[in-house]
Amino acid sequence: MNNAAIGFIRFPEGQVFMINDQKVFSGTVVVPNYEGFDSESRLDAIAEAVSPGFVGLSSFSFRYLGDDHVSVTCVAGELPDDPEEWGEEGCELLTADSPALRELLKAQYGLSDLEVDHALASLGNEYGDECVNQNVGSARQVRTPAHPCECEYVRVVVDGLEIAYWVSDEWADDPENVMGAIFGAFHGGARK
Repeated sequence: MNNAAIGFIRFPEGQVFMINDQKVFSGTVVVPNYEGFDSESRLDAIAEAVSPGFVGLSSFSFRYLGDDHVSVTCVAGELPDDPEEWGEEGCELLTADSPALRELLKAQYGLSDLEVDHALASLGNEYGDECVNQNVGSARQVRTPAHPCECEYVRVVVDGLEIAYWVSDEWADDPENVMGAIFGAFHGGARK
């Protein structure tokens, strides 16, 4: 897949999420006091965390990640079909080559320039079945080939964006530094 064809939606308050041509998007949001809400109020709180005051989100699925972090997938069904008209709703479609996207990803996820460069360059890379290890209370994951495949790589992903990748030769040649880099990328900076 061409990474220029992968889109990102910027909501009015600046949150960005990968979005497909069916207006389905997903990402991680912080919902203060998540565990204190009943189920209906929880959906309202998640929608508010995605974009305060934005109307027209539907088909919610979500998973609590801990520490008030929630992984959410939903549809921005009320948006016009033509992304050129999204501005009327305060939204914007960004592409991988957008300078604004780079800055938004850095701010939203606490990413370094190097991590953003890697994320945007690796958009569209496809992998087979993977073992996914979630960093509790974070959007970060470590992914490896699923058992029984040999562990030929390790990658760190933030909300579907691969921010780092190592092959087995790298950790065989320099295990202390590579393992430190893997765990450092998995822990990452503080999410805003």
